[in-house]
Amino acid sequence: MEEANGGLLILEEIGELPLEVQAMLLTFIETGEYRKIGENETRRADVQIVGATNRESSLRDDFRYRFYPFYIPPIRERRGDVLYYLFDKYTDLTQALYRSEVLVLLSYNWPGNVREIERIAKLLMREKSLDDLCYDEDSYLRKLLPPYNLLTLQKKDTALDPRLLGTLVELLIDRGVDLDLIQSLLSKKRVSFGREFESYAFEELEDTREIPGENMDDEYSIKFYDDYEPFKEAYEGYLAFCGLFLPDPLKDKNILADLSDCSFSHFNLDFLDFPKNKKKRVHESAKEIMKFLKGIKIKEYKWPTDMKEFWLALEDINEEYYGKQSLSGEKPSEESIEKIYSMKETDLRKLYYNGLLKRTGGSVTLAAKMADLKTTTFAERLKKLDIKSSRRKD
Repeated sequence: MEEANGGLLILEEIGELPLEVQAMLLTFIETGEYRKIGENETRRADVQIVGATNRESSLRDDFRYRFYPFYIPPIRERRGDVLYYLFDKYTDLTQALYRSEVLVLLSYNWPGNVREIERIAKLLMREKSLDDLCYDEDSYLRKLLPPYNLLTLQKKDTALDPRLLGTLVELLIDRGVDLDLIQSLLSKKRVSFGREFESYAFEELEDTREIPGENMDDEYSIKFYDDYEPFKEAYEGYLAFCGLFLPDPLKDKNILADLSDCSFSHFNLDFLDFPKNKKKRVHESAKEIMKFLKGIKIKEYKWPTDMKEFWLALEDINEEYYGKQSLSGEKPSEESIEKIYSMKETDLRKLYYNGLLKRTGGSVTLAAKMADLKTTTFAERLKKLDIKSSRRKD
């Protein structure tokens, strides 16, 4: 405090401070007075204070509310920034990224934030240096090796595992998903599965080697970058991947590590650029992926206009049919189960058949399929129960 008098006092990791120390600092903030350890003399200091923590909940309320908050979102909430961080210090590495490697980097949740980006970059630089020592620059083997390769990363060094993408590709091939089509669409957005030889994602950097921007502060090396269109396209490619495979693109997890935790509500084809003559093929591929992810066969449904409503309804039907948790994440209460047993059989049947019709938009044919009945049998039961329907048989 004495050294910072008249200037700036930066307190790192203030969330780690014991509550009694926070109280002592609170006194200083209010009065500017402090005492050195072992002294009775009261001293004063006029300082600006900046505190940093990722554990805001561990701060005393009266201490926390003395600060004006400025929140820096974690990398997982701004995954596109990973490319800017890499470019700023490792331009050569960034321009040597393959499209599949870009997808791996953007799919990772970066729990270590900027420090982890730095760590990954240094690990790749280390492996490149070892390759340079082992192979002569003009050797045939050296020319076959990429300058940087995410596959050289070891599990003991990082949780970022590029092999997960290869595992996903193998599963998709086994399930008959039209991977060539998906690959061609994602490649337009500078990401890919990397099944075959692929080009670098940011070849433009070989010519420019810089992105428009300006230094904001020389003392602290703060630089502001303009939006770089190739990086923006790559992030859209990541969103396109998430739109097809249904994970939450901002979720705090490595997206490629577990695609079973996904939701139809994240379905989105807006980031895929495809011509009209490929529309049907894209839709069929999307359905194949749904079947792969959720085990849901949806051939009987026409392709709807409102995709979000369609997938939400489909998920709701599937979850209830198989007795899993509903979209709300809540299991049926004991009270609701008791209500079922208190109903008369006729009323229960009416509830069931009306529910099927409601879910299928009044279609007798689709409702009959859900009930595993012939359409004529289903229609007869509706008549007996005095249930009116559009009798639409599409």
